Amino acid sequence: MSNKVELTKLKLIWGVVFVLAAGILFGYAYHSSKNNQIVSKVSDSFKAKSVAEERDEILKDVISAAKDGRLEFAIAKAEEEGEYKCCIKPACVTCFLEEGECDCHEKLEKGENPCEECQKGLSSGRAE
Repeated sequence: MSNKVELTKLKLIWGVVFVLAAGILFGYAYHSSKNNQIVSKVSDSFKAKSVAEERDEILKDVISAAKDGRLEFAIAKAEEEGEYKCCIKPACVTCFLEEGECDCHEKLEKGENPCEECQKGLSSGRAE
């Protein structure tokens, strides 16, 4: 009789473990899909805007934009469109916020000084 009780307890324990594991996996999958939907919505909203519109919107709330990745995304888009030719990696933020474009790489080629952020980046080994 005690073997049957022990076997029943063991089955019950494994059943609980299985249910908990399934719940954890479901929760992870659910939250991952929600995060992907959010990223997709943010990405789609920026594709519809020009670089200038993105810059103006970001300037309104720079700290929030830096935290949620909009600033980095907008700079990457400006790089793809050829409006952002920075001399350091990751690219400077100063030129984007002040002018909406970066020509520090071209300034260096001409023997001119790049923006202050690029100067610091170059001196710390972040050259492109």
